[in-house]
Parts: sequence; C-alpha cells; structure tokens
Amino acid sequence: IEVPAGKFDTYLIKAEGQSISEKKDYRQLAWKIWVAPGIPFDIARDQTIHDNGKLVDQWVTKLTGFENK
Repeated sequence: IEVPAGKFDTYLIKAEGQSISEKKDYRQLAWKIWVAPGIPFDIARDQTIHDNGKLVDQWVTKLTGFENK
C-alpha cells in the first residue's frame, strides 16, 4: 500500500461487528487495517458505520511519517 509516509508491504486485517444504541438501534461497524511487520503503527485504517444500510460515518487515516531508528 502507498501512503504519504511511503510504500509498504502490508497485511490487511478486516473486521465487522455491530453496536446497539440506547434506542436499541443496531449499527453495522467495519474496519480495514493495513499493518506491516516491524512497524509499530497502523499504516492505514478505514472505519465505517452503517445504520440500516446507510453510511453514517467514516474515518480514514494514513501514516504520514515514520523514522526507523
């Protein structure tokens, strides 16, 4: 994967789940996380929340810098 910090050989981890609000509404949660061996940070992450099939929120983060000492 290529992010602002550079190009990395990564593994993709996918996870799904659901949460229940105080109103007893179910929301679908999904994560995609790109990790690289030896790098102690997520290289990239995409998190989404759907409510009855409608996208409610989404966060995308990408590693912007990394110094290997």
